[in-house]
Amino acid sequence: MPGLSSYSYEARLALLELESLEVRHVKADLVYVYKIVFNLVDTDSNNFFCVIGNNSVTRGHAFKLYINYCRLNKRKYFFCNSVVNEWNALEASSADFRNVTII
Repeated sequence: MPGLSSYSYEARLALLELESLEVRHVKADLVYVYKIVFNLVDTDSNNFFCVIGNNSVTRGHAFKLYINYCRLNKRKYFFCNSVVNEWNALEASSADFRNVTII
């Protein structure tokens, strides 16, 4: 964009009303988890996640994911383990999945 080269990355994002790459990456990961959990992609969700049952949830939404134990770092930072904390941290109101638009 002409004229924005003198601004910092954060200032350019604010001027253009854009989100950072990290935020966009997390949102894209959460959308893909949604697609896996609700069988909207041709992938078996049991290969990635274990959904905790509705009767064990005391706070938040009813689609909490279980974090698998892993002793190796390369497995710990794999997609299905790295996104679980973000997914489980969704508030109950934002996890009302009836009004989610799929991108």
